[in-house]
Amino acid sequence: DNIGHYGLGFSHYSHFTSPIRRYSDVLAHRILERNLDGKNYRVDPAKLAEQCKHISNQERKAAEAERESTKYKQAEYLSKRIGETFEGVISGIIDRGFFV
Repeated sequence: DNIGHYGLGFSHYSHFTSPIRRYSDVLAHRILERNLDGKNYRVDPAKLAEQCKHISNQERKAAEAERESTKYKQAEYLSKRIGETFEGVISGIIDRGFFV
């Protein structure tokens, strides 16, 4: 449902970037392109919702894969430096420990 943009005072609003990295932006570009000729192009709300859910799930998987690969490479790098002493800064504290 398009609720517009309150701060800009627009009744219709969409936010998207270059469709190189995000498939959701490709969908937005396609919908906008199909409406440029003055025709009123409608999407199937159920199909669009299904596509959006799939895209969101894939984005979460990609983010998790990136986090895991970063942790792996950090462990690989530091495994060659076991026993060395380093200076660090505590950047956060939580119930289970802290971040350095």
